[in-house]
Amino acid sequence: LTPRAPPVLCHRNEASSCEPMSYVTYMLWDASPLAHGSKTIWPTILSVMESALYSPNCAVVESGLHGLGHSVYRAGDAAASAIDTFIARRTGQVRDELIHYATWARTGRIQ
Repeated sequence: LTPRAPPVLCHRNEASSCEPMSYVTYMLWDASPLAHGSKTIWPTILSVMESALYSPNCAVVESGLHGLGHSVYRAGDAAASAIDTFIARRTGQVRDELIHYATWARTGRIQ
């Protein structure tokens, strides 16, 4: 997604010249059947979401945070830890809106 997704934040309703791609990037973990995978594949799915947090594309970072936010209740410590590490490592390196979104995702109450 990094080279293809428009670098906009959907949770802030930022406009994009490629709205369908923006929406798919943002909602990937809501719409993907992978998000409802078995316990066997779940660690891999979490790893993919976490790796998205280190993309240079803000939309991909937002997608990873969105997925992890939905995973806090299901994956518990693993999802929360990934978000905490992101906040600690990326504050000052990414848009402030992403850090705020991460703190919201950490609660598990993500939309």
